[in-house]
Amino acid sequence: MLAAGASANLDLANATPALIRKLAGSASLRAALYASAADRTADASRLDTTPTTAPTSASPITQATTSGAAPVAIGEAAQGDLYARVVNLSGAAAALTLTLTLEDA
Repeated sequence: MLAAGASANLDLANATPALIRKLAGSASLRAALYASAADRTADASRLDTTPTTAPTSASPITQATTSGAAPVAIGEAAQGDLYARVVNLSGAAAALTLTLTLEDA
């Protein structure tokens, strides 16, 4: 269970380079995907409502907000494992599921 407005970090194993095609959530959420845990940590002080201004090593590969199960189209490449930060935007505590659709690069 993740409290409303709270965030959680996820480490996602992905052994091969891939294209991130879609991102979906079981409830309203914001997800940011990073190339490393260090990038995710370095970006932790940026407010979720503040866009990244220029690509840096700490910038997310991609970030998206979902309004539930409807997938959000993504078109970014990932070179291996992914490190995510997920924020519960549902307005209530929820057990969230993040679903990524990947395509081999």
